[in-house]
Amino acid sequence: MRNWRAKFLLVLVGLSSLSAFSVGTDFTARQSENSAEPTASKCDQNVPIVYLTINPALVTKGLFSRGSRQLQMNWSLCGHLTNSADSIRLYNTNPAKMRPIELDSQALEKVFPNIVGRHATKVQVPEFEFGDRDLTSNASDPKTQRMHLKLPLQDSVLTERAFGATYLRESLSSLMLSEVALPGTHNSGAYSQYTDFLSQVVRKKFLIAQEESIFNQLVLGIRYLDLRVGYYPESPEKFFLNHDKIRIMPLKTIFDQVTRFMAATNEILVLDFHRFPVGFNAEAHQQLVEMIKAQPSWSTLALPESTLGTNITLGEMWAGGHRLFIAYEDEVVENGQHLLWENVIHLWANTAHIFQLKDYLSKRFALDVSFLQGRVLFTANAFLTPQVNDLVSGLQSPGLRDLAEKVSNAGLDKWFSTIWRSAFTIVSTDFFMGNRMIKLCTEVNLERAAAARRSSLVRRQTSSIEQEARYNDYVVKSSLFKSVPDWIVVRYVKTPSGLTPQRVRIVSQVEPN
Repeated sequence: MRNWRAKFLLVLVGLSSLSAFSVGTDFTARQSENSAEPTASKCDQNVPIVYLTINPALVTKGLFSRGSRQLQMNWSLCGHLTNSADSIRLYNTNPAKMRPIELDSQALEKVFPNIVGRHATKVQVPEFEFGDRDLTSNASDPKTQRMHLKLPLQDSVLTERAFGATYLRESLSSLMLSEVALPGTHNSGAYSQYTDFLSQVVRKKFLIAQEESIFNQLVLGIRYLDLRVGYYPESPEKFFLNHDKIRIMPLKTIFDQVTRFMAATNEILVLDFHRFPVGFNAEAHQQLVEMIKAQPSWSTLALPESTLGTNITLGEMWAGGHRLFIAYEDEVVENGQHLLWENVIHLWANTAHIFQLKDYLSKRFALDVSFLQGRVLFTANAFLTPQVNDLVSGLQSPGLRDLAEKVSNAGLDKWFSTIWRSAFTIVSTDFFMGNRMIKLCTEVNLERAAAARRSSLVRRQTSSIEQEARYNDYVVKSSLFKSVPDWIVVRYVKTPSGLTPQRVRIVSQVEPN
């Protein structure tokens, strides 16, 4: 990684009993430890939160000048009221070690906040690229071994070492793949660093959805990749990552980056071959499948078809060494390709309007998700899509960067951390460094893992009740709905009026051992 060493602290000063509430963003090679205990929504705990992101919009100085990325301060003060003395400050040194007289003068930025808000700072974030050395760790030290589904803290927006403690593997092993929260990117292969305004308008405004390479995306915590592949038989490479009809880069470039990452970590990753917009026929599909199988170690890492389906637990995936879930959107999956799974379902609003996006996802989460859960993987496409008239308007219409900023500013982080917190699994976004989804997925996974452990305890208790009921030879187990294995354990006693239930225990979605 290019040499850029800076440490930023976002500090909230003056709220009620809090003299200083800080969340750090560490740009050094250190990864702060994260408790394996579950954490509810910060607003549920009535705790204010502050965090840093990278603003998707860029600051440019001319048609041919390179744009600069800026840190953005974000906050949600929940039920806390502010007064004129409350402030949020950005530091590049620890303010706890400063003298009181230095607190104002050493602040890079100072904001007097409202309840919820954001502020684009003047601090520029340079382009960077992680290398294999950034993924190494001391395997002899259990506290610094390679992480196991430990999504890097997005409070650490950039970090050279996104890996740390192994204890999250133990915490998350009971989660099923179908219920784990995974941060993802939309059109993952449509990435490019910003060059200049003219290039952005002419070619990249509606094509580029990310600015980090696949390797960077994975190091920073992305665990779901949305891939669209075009087939060009006249080209030496033949297979390219596309954005719709336009090729972006050779598919092999993406495969190599995924292989490097999987070899250096013990992570679980979902690859979704979602669309094939150019040149595909049965022969092209067969060639692509053979290319997938030929990738180093992929045949070993890929999760084979299982009777458990997506209800396989992360622990079972780790134990079997199958950390790569490959979904493929084509009937080829029905032709004996046991390493390819059914397509990931995309909840896509296909709109350029915020209110329509929120309304669409709210309805889908309310109506469809209960049906989808446990059957297939599905992703909430939390981004806006330019429409035909936008493409025709060109210069006058917002591009993907502008739309990503619009979604973030409209409350994307709040929607998923509150109203959709219990419903979402995979979330796909554009310019993912502009939101807090990686950190949120970490929090939600710990909560769900804790719930799974409680469910396991109930399962053991229910099994004991069932054994006791069998002693009297009267046990009723029934499924209320074919799709939901609700188990009812009833103990009956004989009375003059017949059989009378003495004890009833209903455990939703838990089958006694």
